Amino acid sequence: MGTGGTLGAPEAGADQTPSDTNEDRALDSTISAGVTVSPPSADFSDVVQGASSTTSTIFTVTNAGPAIALKPTVTGPFAMVSNTCDFLAAGGECTIGLSFNPVILGKSSGVLIVAGDATASLTGTGVAPAQLAFQPPATVTVSIMVGRSSPTSFTLVNSGGSAAGAVTLTPGGDVDQFTIDNQCIAPLAPLSFCRIIVVCKPTSAGSKTLTLTVTDANSPTTSLVATVNGDQGSVGSPVIYGTGDFGTVTIGATSSALEFTLSNPSATDNAPPTIAVTDTQFVVTSDNCSNLPLAAGKSCTFSMVFKPSAMGPCGANVTVSTPGTETATLPLKGVGATTTGDGGAYVDGGAPTTDGKAVTDGGTGGSQLDSGAPG
Repeated sequence: MGTGGTLGAPEAGADQTPSDTNEDRALDSTISAGVTVSPPSADFSDVVQGASSTTSTIFTVTNAGPAIALKPTVTGPFAMVSNTCDFLAAGGECTIGLSFNPVILGKSSGVLIVAGDATASLTGTGVAPAQLAFQPPATVTVSIMVGRSSPTSFTLVNSGGSAAGAVTLTPGGDVDQFTIDNQCIAPLAPLSFCRIIVVCKPTSAGSKTLTLTVTDANSPTTSLVATVNGDQGSVGSPVIYGTGDFGTVTIGATSSALEFTLSNPSATDNAPPTIAVTDTQFVVTSDNCSNLPLAAGKSCTFSMVFKPSAMGPCGANVTVSTPGTETATLPLKGVGATTTGDGGAYVDGGAPTTDGKAVTDGGTGGSQLDSGAPG
């Protein structure tokens, strides 16, 4: 019956080197009892999905027991970027550096396993990259007489889950025929927005074009382009008076109506005007101007409401076009919210706006942003 020997003892010549796997060390509390990890937990905060945390988190391992060989491991979307803990002398100390590399959006967790109960819990959140967009998008065309001016407002929105880098605005085209009020001068935080107001003020007849190229420092190969085209009008210039700020409105609800005054300050009668809006969330509710000639020195009124269908800031322009004249333009803005007052978590990340102040030379015609009709 067998060859004798003690039950369970290793055979002669068998490898008697103790196993150095974490599982076996966990069973031998006498080996790893003196090993501790600090900090015992770490939150890597927000990191863009598919990227890595820019700095590593350092864990310090201390050994109050005898010398020990270690094989630290890590679970979850975390990676070991530095390790001085392969062998830890009695009373010694070593460090392990980890990074967070999220593969999904939302919370992720993992564990740093050093030896036995010497572990640290890990958490982090994967977020979407910055997503910049212009409102209104693409191209805006205005008609303006030589020596007059007309503003156009663009809202730059970051709907992503992480901050954009420093925003660079590069104008091109007939730059000397436009003035630019760039309020997008700081990095744009997640769910925030800023504004760029362009005023076309031609000094000569003919078409004028301005392009605005916006580049995010965090994504230098991606850029947005907006274009303003200025065409010459020929006779009396209409002017829109009113404030275009509808404030914060709950999604699906309707704001209070704002009244606007369209004035013909010239000595020439104007043909019936046409009112248009660049975003359907702003709605004309009453119109005493369209399809009616506007006599010299007279005015008419129209009203609008804001009916947000999506969360976040909304920027648009209301334009009044009259055959043979320049186009009157007034910027509009509002914020769609899940509940009144929360702004859908969107915040204005730009400098103070020029709303409530004339952005053209008062009294010369062209659109204005002041809050009342001429006295």
